[in-house]
Amino acid sequence: MTITPELLMKIRKVYRLTQAKLGELLGVTDEYINMIERGRCPVSKRLEGRITYTFQLNAEKVAEIESVYKRYSID
Repeated sequence: MTITPELLMKIRKVYRLTQAKLGELLGVTDEYINMIERGRCPVSKRLEGRITYTFQLNAEKVAEIESVYKRYSID
């Protein structure tokens, strides 16, 4: 599964996490999360694995996250 900067931001916002809290959950800094979300740094394969595992992502769950994000106009 490919985690894009946009998807990472949507996951974070749907789960109501700050960049700092998401970084803590994933074992990275909030600065790194910020750089990814702004498209300045790619999501490594290792981090993709952590995100997928932490949030138990699959195609269905990603679709649900996208739907919740859109339905509630989360920003």
